[in-house]
Amino acid sequence: MVRFLLLGPVRAVTDTGAITLGSPQQSGLLTLLLLRHGPVPIDDVVDALWGENPPASAHSTVR
Repeated sequence: MVRFLLLGPVRAVTDTGAITLGSPQQSGLLTLLLLRHGPVPIDDVVDALWGENPPASAHSTVR
């Protein structure tokens, strides 16, 4: 069983210890998905990860 801790730094833990969440963007994406109910539009993901100036490759990177 995996528990996700969202208050303070985002963490994932199991009975055997912490799980490495990867890069800040991967952690940010996980946080966004955990906080939303249902599908998250790709434009919302891009906005959450890069803000107002996403790179041209942002949509393909998310996919």
